[in-house]
Amino acid sequence: METEVVAQFRKTREAASEETYFRLLCSLRPDRLRAEDLAEIVRHIEAHKQVSGVFPKHVNIFGTGGDGTINLSSMAAILASRFVPVVKMGTRAVTGNIGSSDFIAELRQAETTSPSLARVLAEGDFRFLRLSEAGFAYREELRQARRRLHREGIPDLYKIVFPFANYTDPFVQINGAAKEIYFERFCELSAITGRTACIVRSEAGIDELLPGRNRIAFFAGGIRKFDSEFHLLRGYPAAGAEGFAA
Repeated sequence: METEVVAQFRKTREAASEETYFRLLCSLRPDRLRAEDLAEIVRHIEAHKQVSGVFPKHVNIFGTGGDGTINLSSMAAILASRFVPVVKMGTRAVTGNIGSSDFIAELRQAETTSPSLARVLAEGDFRFLRLSEAGFAYREELRQARRRLHREGIPDLYKIVFPFANYTDPFVQINGAAKEIYFERFCELSAITGRTACIVRSEAGIDELLPGRNRIAFFAGGIRKFDSEFHLLRGYPAAGAEGFAA
């Protein structure tokens, strides 16, 4: 039987206007929902995914984005794929300068004219999967409503439930969190759903590990194995996202 929170979430996929999307997403603020409600939405997304094809044993990377950088997670995923198969999930830009889907499209275009870039990409086991390929396309009215949430500083449900959902059955998922509220909710969901997941965040407000103070938590089968704050490259503190802006 469908719960009320899932019924409300489904409406965010069917609204007719930006204002309606905005009101619905405000009613589903992730800082006010129970972790169990978020888990119900995640399970709904997983039950309705439409991913085709077979994936080898791999790591899945999907972060919150919206941090004003040059899409660090996509570059990190490509580098990591030289050592382990990686599936990177993403969309066109919503709240950031450039979405992972935009970044990968530009990269593939550059690949056609750069043999060295093509060689680097070929040497890794990397695959990019757009969220629309999993059956969750965005309407422009929804993008605009989410941008409004971002401008007004309202936590965005979509930045939690869609990145956290399991689309490709990885042996571990990595979720980057640009805000502390997203980090905490990812951790709660990892425990509730029994997920094997690595959650990362930079104090600079980036959903990656960067020079300066970072936080990382790891869950194995829903059990928190560690949750630690640490300085990376202590002599080179990150003053903020400005130095990475596109």
